[in-house]
Amino acid sequence: MKTSRRILAALVSFSLASTPVFAGPAPGDLSGLRYQSLERVDEQMNSRGYTLIHSDWHNNRNWGYWWQQSSRTCIRMQDDGRKVLDLETTIAMDCNQSESADGKKSGVSTGAAIAIGAAALVGVALLASKSHQRDEKNNGQDEKSTAEYERGYRDGLHHERYHNY
Repeated sequence: MKTSRRILAALVSFSLASTPVFAGPAPGDLSGLRYQSLERVDEQMNSRGYTLIHSDWHNNRNWGYWWQQSSRTCIRMQDDGRKVLDLETTIAMDCNQSESADGKKSGVSTGAAIAIGAAALVGVALLASKSHQRDEKNNGQDEKSTAEYERGYRDGLHHERYHNY
């Protein structure tokens, strides 16, 4: 049992580690915009052909997603409301765009991505679940005591009241 859990843990770890990293450094023409004022960077992004697609505010940071149609590049910009802290390229889907110019997605298909995600979730759930009994032995308990323990465990698991008959 322990061996199968170790194998499952290794498979889940490998599948999670083998997923591609989608963010990368900003293109060379944008790298000089870091630590500039937000207004100046907005002007520069617009003048370079980028369009703000959407922005999200969380963790005291604004995350803006900019799209340039000609190069099919999505840029994620992080700012604190005054200055731009970081610019990096990210996947086209972050800018609500398809992956390629012809509209076809490249890489892992949606079905495969769902299957990989489901397998990872099942693996994590299996790793997180533990048996309520610490070992396979009864530790000297008789069959009636074990049955009572099982009944109490199930009642607690399903939020039922335990009635001691």
